[in-house]
This record gives sequence, structure tokens and C-alpha cells, in this order.
Amino acid sequence: MNVSNSGAYSLGPYGIDPAQGRHRERLLNSIAMEEPLGGPGFLFLLQDDVPDRQMSRFLAKMALEVVSVRLGPDLYNVLLDSDHYDRVRSWARRGDNYDSWPFHKRRIFADDTLMRHPHSGAWVRHGFAYDLLLTEHPETFFIFCMFGMEYAINVGGPSIKGYQEWLQKHHGQSPLIEWAGRRLRSEIWDGEMRHFLEEDAQGRKVD
Repeated sequence: MNVSNSGAYSLGPYGIDPAQGRHRERLLNSIAMEEPLGGPGFLFLLQDDVPDRQMSRFLAKMALEVVSVRLGPDLYNVLLDSDHYDRVRSWARRGDNYDSWPFHKRRIFADDTLMRHPHSGAWVRHGFAYDLLLTEHPETFFIFCMFGMEYAINVGGPSIKGYQEWLQKHHGQSPLIEWAGRRLRSEIWDGEMRHFLEEDAQGRKVD
């Protein structure tokens, strides 16, 4: 997909074209909007002001993928057979079983924050991170961060109250920073204020 100021198809203020002619049908399916369900697919710009419905379904799709990987091949049938995942699976696939499926959104660090490249060790811009959080209720939340914006969705049902309560209990700490053994720091670097995400010196989660 090519994104520019003009193109064959519109996506907000941008114009988009398939990278190759054979991708045209796939692109059209992705941006098709068939009321009231939003069509067979969806495409949107992942920025601070995201469309709630599309972002919610996108989070649900990613959550199911991560749950599948965490369960592993031996327990994969649990994901397929358990009715516990029917609601989020239907929401991710069709989006017709609820009017909405809320998610929690907050900025946890600046979008230009740097991290160490896992192989070269060089400072590079932090892109994305994700994890699953199991609360004491118990509820499972999928946590996703893209350029410092954190999103959380409940895998079991359309409610974010449990995550809000977890944040309050743990003083706003993020499952992707403090609870993952990382910390944020800022300093003047080459005459500019720069932000860094790095492993905590203690190498442990913060309570």
C-alpha cells in the first residue's frame, strides 16, 4: 500500500494506492464499509485520535493472536472450543454482537522515546510492545503500546473497569514498563531533552 497526499482511494486526509495491481481487491476489501457492521475488513491510520470501533476490533484481533501463542499448540483447542472466547472472537471477526467494546487508552511515554536495539545495542525509537495482564478478579487484559500510547482491552467481555481498578491499586504503573522490569528516564542529550526506556537496574518488577 502506498500512502500520499492523493491516490485512487481516500483514507481521511490521505490518498492510498495498492503497491501492486494484484493487491487492488485486497485493498478494497480492507477499506470496504458496509453499514452497519463496517464491511469484511477495516483500515485506519494508527495515530493518537483513532476511530473507537476499528481500534477496538483491531485490539481484539491482536489479543486473540497473543492468547493463541501463549496457550501453545497443546492447548490451542481451548481457544477454539471454549465459549469464554466466543464473544471477543465474534467482535474481532464481525463486530456485530455488541454496540461497542470499550478499551482503555492513555499515553505512558513520549512518542520519540528511545530504547536499546536488542541486537546492536544502539539507541533507536521505541515502536511497539504488548503483553497479557491477568488481574485478581480474574480478568485477562491485552495491553498494547504503539509509540508511547498504551491501549488495553478485556479479552473476556466489553468492560474496562477491572483495568481501571488495577491501575488505581498499582499507582498508575504500566504492565509494559514498571511491571516488565523497565523504567523511564529523561536527560539532556546533544542539547535536547531526550527520553529513554531501559531495563530497570534491579532487574525486577516494581510493586
